[in-house]
Amino acid sequence: MTKTTKKDQKRVAIYARVASSGVVAERSLARQLDEIRKHAKEKGHMVFKEYCDVGISGGTENRPALDQLRKDANRGCFEEVLLQTSERLARGYPLMALFLDELEERGISCVSVAKPVSLLCIGIQEEDLAGMQEGLPFKHPGRYEANRAKNE
Repeated sequence: MTKTTKKDQKRVAIYARVASSGVVAERSLARQLDEIRKHAKEKGHMVFKEYCDVGISGGTENRPALDQLRKDANRGCFEEVLLQTSERLARGYPLMALFLDELEERGISCVSVAKPVSLLCIGIQEEDLAGMQEGLPFKHPGRYEANRAKNE
């Protein structure tokens, strides 16, 4: 692992979400956060803030913690959002596209630390997944297709 100085550290936000509540949901949330924190530490990132929504579906646009993350993104508080998986951000293409566009417009990338962005979540064909590796920023399909076309 490369040592980084505070000056070199990337400021990141952590976002975690569980759709249910209760003891099982709390354990699931804790596992998500542990995995994301470990990734951030391994990469030498500085965590600006952790945002957690509990008992809220990934198909819901307005969520208290996500709303605050979006406000902080507008203020330029961080450079990247870390998630366990893309499904934590959104469960369907329209919301995923909305959130990723908002972040991208501000120069903020989104990284799924556990696995590549879900094919089911945003409708990407399996052969297009090659460029979306674990721990790398992901984008919604429209942007991905445009970037892929530029590179061919």
